[in-house]
Amino acid sequence: MISTENMNKSALLVHNLLENSAKLFPHKTACVHGTIRATYEQINQRANRLAHWMIESGIKSGDRVVIVIENSVEYIIGYYGALKSGAVFISLPTGIKHDGILPLLVELEPQVLITSSHRTDLCSPNLIDQTTIKHLIVIGENTHQKYKHCNLYS
Repeated sequence: MISTENMNKSALLVHNLLENSAKLFPHKTACVHGTIRATYEQINQRANRLAHWMIESGIKSGDRVVIVIENSVEYIIGYYGALKSGAVFISLPTGIKHDGILPLLVELEPQVLITSSHRTDLCSPNLIDQTTIKHLIVIGENTHQKYKHCNLYS
């Protein structure tokens, strides 16, 4: 259990908990996923990078960001990055079928779709052109350069 004694008492937003933890415990492990370990500082820095990228790309407070990615460090980064940018974060199940996601994307009207290289079926121009998606972020190995992306690791 993390002690909250030294944390900023005015921190009311979820992403403030990450920021405070990154200040207080920068080198402590925040997440373990398989053989991957990420510290609070690493997650916070990568979430900041994603948030800045989204803001610089025109994402405004209240815009929707949909994520379809398996549980992973990247999922956590996407979650916190969206919140830090002021966007509304919406998670959809990774097993959602191509024909099942279109009605949801039309109704949700997201500006950003974050997915993994395992779900490049979601990157089809036919799907993107029928929605309000302006930015597609594909995270993972073998990411093809034609997709707009935010490098979370450099």
